[in-house]
Amino acid sequence: MLAFLRKHISSSLPSSETLYRSGLVRLFSFQENLSKRASPTEAELLGMSTRMRYYYRKMDDPVWRRARCDRQLKYWHDRRTDPEFIQKEQRSRQKYFDKRPYKGGPLQLPTTIRTWLNMLTDEQRTGLAWKTHIPVFTSEAQVRTCSTCENTPARGSKLWWKQINNQSDHRDESPELFECHSCYVAKGMPDIMPKGHESHVWGEHRSRPKP
Repeated sequence: MLAFLRKHISSSLPSSETLYRSGLVRLFSFQENLSKRASPTEAELLGMSTRMRYYYRKMDDPVWRRARCDRQLKYWHDRRTDPEFIQKEQRSRQKYFDKRPYKGGPLQLPTTIRTWLNMLTDEQRTGLAWKTHIPVFTSEAQVRTCSTCENTPARGSKLWWKQINNQSDHRDESPELFECHSCYVAKGMPDIMPKGHESHVWGEHRSRPKP
């Protein structure tokens, strides 16, 4: 009877190859390895620093973990509410952004400026004190020729920068000049920012310039 049950059960279970294909074995292996890494052996602890040994020996204590978490939260809360620390961090970020070229990645300046302008209303965009150009957003892409690079994108663009003054004695008769977004942003900070926002640090407390 026992042999019959063993044969019947083994035939109903999936093979080891099927388990590997389904990822079940790998899942349990991953959890097992993770558990081993989370609880190092005494030999591994001896090769660690005193601080790491203390951490691993106390990490299973829920009271210690809760107290450690509370200390970290209080530390960062005190730092973020300290005016001196905030000013120091702003200066450090501004220095970093001024030196760093905006080439790709989440810190790409053209994308940052476009996203910011797109979140503003038409009244807010025109309410800012722009120096040489004013942003013009349209619902449909407009084909224009950039006055700087003289390029005419075939697909056009929904964002163009209109020159405020054409520096001409006959301003009423002179044609409107537009600059593409890439050429305008290439001037860099603080020239591209409106008056009063030249020293703005992007991402600082997620604030954005408004009129």
